[in-house]
Amino acid sequence: MFPDYPSIKTKVNSLLIRYVRHEMVRYSPILREIRQTVQHEGHEHAYGDVDGRESPIDYQEAAARFSLTRDEMRRSDFQPIMSKFAKMAETFATQQSKMLFATVSKVTASTGNVVATRGGLSKETFLEMERKRQWSFNPQTGEPRPPALVLDPDTLAKIKNEWESWQQDSEFKAALSAIEQQQRLAWRDRESRRRLAD
Repeated sequence: MFPDYPSIKTKVNSLLIRYVRHEMVRYSPILREIRQTVQHEGHEHAYGDVDGRESPIDYQEAAARFSLTRDEMRRSDFQPIMSKFAKMAETFATQQSKMLFATVSKVTASTGNVVATRGGLSKETFLEMERKRQWSFNPQTGEPRPPALVLDPDTLAKIKNEWESWQQDSEFKAALSAIEQQQRLAWRDRESRRRLAD
């Protein structure tokens, strides 16, 4: 009979799960912005939006394969195993990111909170987008905390140089400052209506 070490297995399991979660965020940083809740039982849940509407959560499965050959099990080198866990994390990150963007697209389309860029991101469409996004602010310092902006790598490459010139445009800077002020007032209004249970 082989010896069993349940406490060691539990610790290793915990460390490997933490590693996979860390790698997932490395592959898809937007996942860091998403609050997670563990649901220990049941198959249904709902979430509420800022307007007080409740919507059911459509649970979707994310899965990745993990297997070791006999030869890999015999080796004392742990690096090939960790690279398999990293690959698993990449698979999870890709699946969860796709689910996230599909959900965001569905919700924004249903509320009409969409900005058509028509093949490119101009100053005007950027400002329109900032008006529609919901900012938050640091309660202690008042510093703005706009939500993360996720761009396609090709779009980012196109506007990188343009962004530099936008920063020199006084009208653009004034418009952005006015949006920040509007967002600050809207945030204060939301904060004043929050319930203690939030």
